[in-house]
Amino acid sequence: MIAADSTAIARGVLNPRILKGKALEIACPKLDSNTQTYVEKLVGMIDQAKIDTLTVLIMEVPCCGGLATIATSARERAVRNIPIKVIILGVDGEVRSEEWVSLPTTCHILRIVDFISRLNVRNHQRIKNKAADNL
Repeated sequence: MIAADSTAIARGVLNPRILKGKALEIACPKLDSNTQTYVEKLVGMIDQAKIDTLTVLIMEVPCCGGLATIATSARERAVRNIPIKVIILGVDGEVRSEEWVSLPTTCHILRIVDFISRLNVRNHQRIKNKAADNL
């Protein structure tokens, strides 16, 4: 789960039902300057740590929407396609909505093609290096 830092404050404490079975990352897309770092870390969590789902907990204020954008950007860049659930809290700390964010099939296909291309480039370079070592 990645949560906007304001969500814990609005609620007083994060709801145990929301947190159950999840590791927690805290972020603020408005106050943190390098959001690309978040995207890269999330891509690593998706592809290397192999998380199964990503829950994004945000407030109903406009700046928090950036956290959902960061999450979907990471999923678009990752090789693995995982479901993302966005939970929106009101300023009173109550859950306003819970929604799964879908990924267009075309985007997923393009990611697979890109992954295969990168893999082929790495394999080609590895073969080239072995050939050079044998000279």
